[in-house]
Amino acid sequence: MSSSLVFLSLLFSPVLASLSSDRFHIRSTAEELLNHPSKIIQLYFDHKAHRSTQETTALESILESIHTDTVLSATKNAPKHIFTVLSDDQGWSDIGYNDETFVTPTIDFFADKGIKFDNFYVQCTCTPTRSSLLTGRYTTKTGLQDAPIIPGERRNLPLDMKTMPDYFKEAGYSTALIGKWHLGHEFLSMTPNARGYDYFFGNLGGAYDHFSKDIGVGCGSEENGFQDIFSDNCRFFNGYDLQENGMPYFDQQNFSTDILADKAVALVMKHNPETPILLNFQPNVPHAPVKCPESLYSLCDGVSESTHGYQPYFRQKVCGMVASIDIAMLRIVLALYMKDMLSSTLILYFSDNGGLIQAGSNNKPYREGKGSMYEGGIHVPAFMYGHGVNSPYSLVSHRKDLIHVSDVLPTLLGYANIDTRHIVTHFDGFNHWDNLVLGKPLKRNRVPVNAASIKVGFFSGYIQKAFNQTWKYMFNPNVLIWAGLHQAASTRARYKIEGEFLYNLSEDPYEETNLIPYVDRFNHTDLHVMEVLNLLRFELLALRASSVTSQLTNIPPDMVVFPSNLGCWLPKDSPYYNTVKCPVPTPFTPENVFSSYNLTAIAMNVDSEADTVELEASTIVDGLTEHPVCDA
Repeated sequence: MSSSLVFLSLLFSPVLASLSSDRFHIRSTAEELLNHPSKIIQLYFDHKAHRSTQETTALESILESIHTDTVLSATKNAPKHIFTVLSDDQGWSDIGYNDETFVTPTIDFFADKGIKFDNFYVQCTCTPTRSSLLTGRYTTKTGLQDAPIIPGERRNLPLDMKTMPDYFKEAGYSTALIGKWHLGHEFLSMTPNARGYDYFFGNLGGAYDHFSKDIGVGCGSEENGFQDIFSDNCRFFNGYDLQENGMPYFDQQNFSTDILADKAVALVMKHNPETPILLNFQPNVPHAPVKCPESLYSLCDGVSESTHGYQPYFRQKVCGMVASIDIAMLRIVLALYMKDMLSSTLILYFSDNGGLIQAGSNNKPYREGKGSMYEGGIHVPAFMYGHGVNSPYSLVSHRKDLIHVSDVLPTLLGYANIDTRHIVTHFDGFNHWDNLVLGKPLKRNRVPVNAASIKVGFFSGYIQKAFNQTWKYMFNPNVLIWAGLHQAASTRARYKIEGEFLYNLSEDPYEETNLIPYVDRFNHTDLHVMEVLNLLRFELLALRASSVTSQLTNIPPDMVVFPSNLGCWLPKDSPYYNTVKCPVPTPFTPENVFSSYNLTAIAMNVDSEADTVELEASTIVDGLTEHPVCDA
């Protein structure tokens, strides 16, 4: 054990750990770790080496001491700070408390001390979830219900919609987004600083290389498909995508999460604790490309196997990427503690969608993953910890209630005591705050999973509680995967209309038995099944009727936004668009875009049979109106 770990182990021996009131020792260690981040890595290796024993590791002692001191020092009148962590493509089993081979001690600790949400639902891809998170509306109200925005598209979060930072800024909060945006990038009006954030550091698009910070578009090759999207030889349509408040920020050596953590810590350490802060920390991991620092790859030696045997070494890298979030979270928590803000900070953690199986993620025991409406694509790990939830009522080990990402904004506003009665546009989400802290059942009894347009085969789903059970109806649940928004045409099979699916999630949470083929039989033995099916068909049609028109007008999407001639991904009207040169391996040149562009066949209607496919899909959906509505 290194000398620094010996020091920390002695400092947080069982005797000292029990003396949580000794703030001097706790703060000295926190300061030491903040000033020397390399020592944190040593703590993690030590933790992994000893976690199979009954010994309390140095890291566990630090976390326990900070938690105890934070609870004891909480005051009623302190500003209510908010720290959210939104991971990217993190599967259900890509976290320590669901897969013990993952090294996430900080996440596991705070999840254990807080409230774990067993049924937290999001959308199945990045942009739709983020649009719902920031507005409190269903994605069917934002026009972003079909698919994630890819670089080059015009789609964006509607400019007339108020956002989470808008509401909090009006209430006197300082607002910051550190990490991924992915809600529009064509003009400055679409970017974070114009959508309510005082401070933004991160990437505008959906993904980038985690070291070089650049991204090529449509790079899937006919030979290698998904695996080649971010390969080094795929740079024909390329731009650099890391910025600070609109200005390109150059760093092509350090890992993305580490840079984001540096910025978050610096922001907290400079912040006035008397001013409440909304800090949205949104790292772009474990989203592909699957890369991590060598130290974190080594930390994850012995990790569990990938789903279906996909790229075993990807799994170890995914583990390393998630560990980077854990370390970042520890550093930010230490900064909040040093600023005497942690005792009045609410922490919320969740993933934007399920993990991408082909990239090494694991959503077991749930079915499928990112891009699918099966549980593996929309049922994600989530927890809440901190100020306001440390009560004997709220501190239950798990909440089984249904929660949807649209509930986050109204619930956070409820925590902050921000009056929403004057809001003209109502939220689709619920404010669960009072019920959470009092340990009461939550208000949600349904989850409108989606109601996509014909462009992606009416990709739709609905979850509803009925007859004391939870039911799920889907139509074409995997069409987005087969539409191949990020895959070469030759790597996928021809998409076939999937039709309807009905599952009883209370009895079949892993969606193994589709009840649709047995409806006639159930009609004679269990009338509830037919009633539920009719109910969910009707609810889905109602959701579709209330939806705004999808912004996805064409497949492949219209490419109207390009990196600057100087290699930067920036809004067209940015003052830096034609003045700042960005470091990219192969600068963008207009003549080589569409000749190499590989997204010409990303839709399910890729050939002469397109009209037939669309007609089949619309006929099936229209046919749903023929079923009577039940009275349940």
